[in-house]
Amino acid sequence: MAINWRERTTWVRIGWVATALWMIYVWEESKFDPAHPLYNYIFLVPLAGWAVALIAERILRGKRPKPPPD
Repeated sequence: MAINWRERTTWVRIGWVATALWMIYVWEESKFDPAHPLYNYIFLVPLAGWAVALIAERILRGKRPKPPPD
């Protein structure tokens, strides 16, 4: 089974796994303590990662052509 690196679903799955790993890391590092400074970034880092990925995809693939009018 070969991984197709050009498919969008591959990158979405990688994003989900990275998000889950980050959240597990923060939970383990902070010992589930919301007062821990790292806990402030539990949602910000994945959100920023997804935003960067979307912007990078748009730049790398170029703007999608508009559909012709009906």
